[in-house]
Amino acid sequence: MKSEYVYVLKKISNDLKAKKNGFQYPKRGFVEAPDWKATGKRGNGLHGLLWGSGSFDIESYGDNFMVLKVNKKEGFVNLGDKVKFRRGEVVLVTKKSDEAITYIKKYAPKNVEMNYDYSTDRIVSQGYNSTVNQGDNSTANQGDGSTAKQGDGSTANQGDGSTANQGYFSTAKQGNSKTTNQGSGSNANQGNH
Repeated sequence: MKSEYVYVLKKISNDLKAKKNGFQYPKRGFVEAPDWKATGKRGNGLHGLLWGSGSFDIESYGDNFMVLKVNKKEGFVNLGDKVKFRRGEVVLVTKKSDEAITYIKKYAPKNVEMNYDYSTDRIVSQGYNSTVNQGDNSTANQGDGSTAKQGDGSTANQGDGSTANQGYFSTAKQGNSKTTNQGSGSNANQGNH
């Protein structure tokens, strides 16, 4: 049976107030959105990254990482790049991303790609026409027609027709007809064209 409980990561200011509307979160305990509406639109709820994963950029929202335990049956909407929910329990507030991610990992489903997870090197092997977006110290082994967007210290081994956009100290080993955009100190071993 699938659990109705999930964990949500958000960033918040030192005074634990939401950036958008000044909503006050507790340091620990339950919190509820007074304006909750179960719609597929932003607003009218509490927001964050489900399992610490999502494309919404929470970086500018404060210096603290907050982890909330949320019962999906009490009001929960997946907005795609983030989630919104009616109420949750604040279980952790910390300035350390690794502490927040380690907490979430205890409960997260396997193979969830978590934002701010720098605790292990990520290795991804993919087939043809694949796309992978990875963090620092990542490795991507991909087939023909692939695209890799990776962080600093990354390695991309790709097939023909591939594109690699990488950070500093990166290495790209690619086949024919390649495009590589890399930062300083990078190495590119490429084929013809």
